[in-house]
Amino acid sequence: MITEIGEVVTVGKFGADESGYAEMLPVGRRFPERAWAVEGCNGVGRHIAHRLVHDGETVLDVPAKMSA
Repeated sequence: MITEIGEVVTVGKFGADESGYAEMLPVGRRFPERAWAVEGCNGVGRHIAHRLVHDGETVLDVPAKMSA
């Protein structure tokens, strides 16, 4: 997780399966004001973005060029 000024406050590595998602969600929810940045919401990141939105989270699409 990073702040709006780019300060890293926590990092994590989570699986792409249901258990990885279940581990990831509470890590992010420790922060009351949050948005999830997902690379390729219309491509490879579509499934995680959809799950987050379904769970009431704010999701921002990050183009692949921006994450490189």
